[in-house]
Amino acid sequence: MAKDFISRGDLRLIPLAELRLSPLNSRQEIAAEEVEAMAESLAVAGLLQNLIGHLTPSGVEIVGGGTRLRALQRLAAEGWNRHPDLIPIDPVPVKVTADLQEAVAWAGTENSARSALHPADEVRAYAAMRERGASLSRIARSFARSEAHVERRLKLADLPAEALAALRANEISLEMAKALTLAPSGARCLEVLTSVRGRDVRPEQVRRELTPGTVPSTDRRVLFVGLEAYLAAGGTSQRDLFADRTLLEDEALLDRLFA
Repeated sequence: MAKDFISRGDLRLIPLAELRLSPLNSRQEIAAEEVEAMAESLAVAGLLQNLIGHLTPSGVEIVGGGTRLRALQRLAAEGWNRHPDLIPIDPVPVKVTADLQEAVAWAGTENSARSALHPADEVRAYAAMRERGASLSRIARSFARSEAHVERRLKLADLPAEALAALRANEISLEMAKALTLAPSGARCLEVLTSVRGRDVRPEQVRRELTPGTVPSTDRRVLFVGLEAYLAAGGTSQRDLFADRTLLEDEALLDRLFA
């Protein structure tokens, strides 16, 4: 088999049964719960990043992606039947090298230097798990992210499909997509998307446009009255996850309480 994988750094599709964990892999011991969380992620969202392997005379040893390898092996042992529409991930995309020194370097840097998912792909992966009933904490564990990070990405998942497509095509920035989450409706979001696409518009400008007449929770009136008192009096608010603030929508009521 070695003669088939002699190119340096080639991305190849290799049967799962022919892959094994390399002793160079930095994570020789992994908690069963972590493997299970990764298996669920793979079953729902698919393999979003290839494995990294070292070509040896006896086969391909995985130096980067040990958790993914174990999770794939678990899904295979189950017969790839965890979900009705699960498509077997076999063969597996693996970037291979026959150079031992290169493999050692990969083994030491894969965890920190792996290519980040495009934000739009990350959003869709999280959303797919949510649709399957996965909790916020389960999604966070599956992708080794904080729950706060996942919550913000899921907020982006609620944007219209056209807005997410614009983000994926790099027609709008991630910061602009975050600003669009403040739109009161999908129609309003698309209206603003049309107006900013291809133009040099600052996200903060869009935030102001989408939240006219609102008062941030850091305003001195809010600090004096108290957010809970405002809400108890019938006031409404909107949470801006990305600015870590709450926007009060009834300034007239706030002023009456402040007087």
